[in-house]
Amino acid sequence: MLHSSTHNTKSQIKTSLSGLIIFAMLLTSLAMIAQDEAVNIAQPVDASVEAVAETIENALDTDLTAEDTPVSQTLPSPTISVDNPVETPPQEIKLAWDSIDDANSYSFELCSDSACESVMLFYNNLKDPEIEFPSLNEQQYFWRVRAVNANGEQGDFSSAQPLLVSAEFIPATPVPTTPTPTISEAESGEAPWFATYLGPLPWYLWIIMLAYLYFILRVSYWYMGR
Repeated sequence: MLHSSTHNTKSQIKTSLSGLIIFAMLLTSLAMIAQDEAVNIAQPVDASVEAVAETIENALDTDLTAEDTPVSQTLPSPTISVDNPVETPPQEIKLAWDSIDDANSYSFELCSDSACESVMLFYNNLKDPEIEFPSLNEQQYFWRVRAVNANGEQGDFSSAQPLLVSAEFIPATPVPTTPTPTISEAESGEAPWFATYLGPLPWYLWIIMLAYLYFILRVSYWYMGR
């Protein structure tokens, strides 16, 4: 009977050990599966981070390349016409510059500072050496322009020109210089050649005076000849 009890105890120990071994193997398998899943998840994440970093780097390189536009060594900067306004009312503003022989078009910048670091308006592919604005807001502006040839090469910008837009500015009205017509010009439309030498009196009065003088001289000669 003691032998039977001992046998049962050994069987229970074996069963317990077998269970522990199976349980340990199960835990090991689960740990390996979890590790594999973690590796599979980490790899796409790392790949995604590398892809994003590469995309950002390419974008930065693209932006730098886009700003590195070809510069012409032969196109001079346009000369700004002296007739351009420095101060003007807000409506019908026209700006012009001298044309460049090799220029195919012009680029124009309207800025809020003299260094043109803050560009407010940009116009490209202007065919004529001028630009006109129907209206602008009242403030201090600066503007500059550069030439572009047929190959897309750009010349240097002109120096920034000031432009103050103010509703209080009233342009000067030119004074007419038309001379006042004389009496003879008003009557006949054109003065005879001798009117220049006869003074400010109407020419017909001078004719009457000369005729009267001639008559007096004739009468005098006739009287003296008797």
